Amino acid sequence: MDLPATPEALRHSLDAIELGLKDFVPPSGPFDADRSWTHVYRIWQIMRAPSGSIDGQLRIRRTARGDGSLLEVEQQALMMKHYGYGCKASIECTAGRWSTPRRFTAETWTSAPDGRIEPESRLKFAAEAAGREIRFCGVRKPPLRVAADWTLDWALIDALQRMPLEESGTWVLDLVEDCDLLRPRQCLSRVGPLTARLGGKDVELWGFCHIGPGTLPTHYWLDGRRRLLFAVRVFRALILHSSEGEPHP
Repeated sequence: MDLPATPEALRHSLDAIELGLKDFVPPSGPFDADRSWTHVYRIWQIMRAPSGSIDGQLRIRRTARGDGSLLEVEQQALMMKHYGYGCKASIECTAGRWSTPRRFTAETWTSAPDGRIEPESRLKFAAEAAGREIRFCGVRKPPLRVAADWTLDWALIDALQRMPLEESGTWVLDLVEDCDLLRPRQCLSRVGPLTARLGGKDVELWGFCHIGPGTLPTHYWLDGRRRLLFAVRVFRALILHSSEGEPHP
């Protein structure tokens, strides 16, 4: 896989969300990715003409544990014709490089334009990792066979924030999207630093480029404290709205 050699090659992903950053204020408080934290992201629809739009919210709460972490995820997003899509997940992760889940539960649903949840759309299921296999309960789905290195898309946010900024390289792993869709052989490459003008200030950003079979390129941008500020895909982006970290002792 050919990857951009310089962070300047990925600056266009920041240009794509420029309108969504008009009121963005870079967080200034302390942040320790290995401790407990809560991030709230706006979901920005890049392709909405002429100026994009905020079409949802993603909230991730991390609780640090001695042998890993617990991620609690809530997401609400608009779909076509003003119908909504919602999901909740609880993910028990290991302390390894990729925050690989041990087990997780998920609930998904769709809602009508008036906000009413459509009962027939509600789906609940659980899954557990056993070796290189993910087994599901509560849904008729065959086990997923994954590589030794794998994680969920939401757990990847936790993993990227825990990687030292000075660590460069390229990594290949399997990624499971939305708790049940396998994307094999995904490639992540470190890029940075890059200086961007955010909230009237010059901010040094560090990034990751993600490409792979069956998925669109995604660019992740973190600040100097390893806090993930933006995740930019072709049609949609996550823009950090608020961030709270566990107070330091």
